[in-house]
Amino acid sequence: MIFMIVAFLGMLDVFAAALLLWPGLWPGVLFVLGIIYALKGLSSLAGSLAGGFLFDWMGATDLLAGLCFILGFAIPYLWMVLLLKGIMSLLTG
Repeated sequence: MIFMIVAFLGMLDVFAAALLLWPGLWPGVLFVLGIIYALKGLSSLAGSLAGGFLFDWMGATDLLAGLCFILGFAIPYLWMVLLLKGIMSLLTG
């Protein structure tokens, strides 16, 4: 069951990377996806800090992607990091 959740989150990362690369592809979903990614990033960072890990690059990537979607700007090459994270989640999940 957990593998299906990780695979779904990996597919969501690949979809979000495409939306970061081409933001006009589906503009109606950007704000909602931004909120989802910001909450996903914050929960990942909070869980990492609670577990004693001081750096969680996956959570930071999700938080940055969420802020990009919400505020409507793009960080160059962030889509590549998000795509690689999604591919890694699909392959390991």
